[in-house]
Amino acid sequence: MVNYGGGIYTSTNSGGTWTQSSAPSEQWTSIAASADGTRLVAGVEYGYIYTSTNSGGTWTLSSAPNEYWQSIAASADGTRLAAVVNYGGIYTSTDGGVTWTPSSAPTEQWTSIASSADGHATGGGCL
Repeated sequence: MVNYGGGIYTSTNSGGTWTQSSAPSEQWTSIAASADGTRLVAGVEYGYIYTSTNSGGTWTLSSAPNEYWQSIAASADGTRLAAVVNYGGIYTSTDGGVTWTPSSAPTEQWTSIASSADGHATGGGCL
């Protein structure tokens, strides 16, 4: 769950209870998780992308540029990531968010992105 303008909360019991993670207080817009929930990636509205490899216990600032991040998607193992910039493009990572590469996607008003389980197929929606 993303709390706009606050923290990131995680649940290990299908949403029965929630615990605030150690993520910095930001204006979070999107979060994605690996299938087992250990790898998380989250975007800040006008800021950066952070990653966690321990279910939100600690967070690392990624090398993604400072952008207006709208939506993030992750493969089942959390190593292949895709993120869209509102009124921008799409960035991808094949190493769990350590490095990010701009894709050939056109500049659009992107609103969402989704990923296949293996991370090789993605789809983005725009207005």
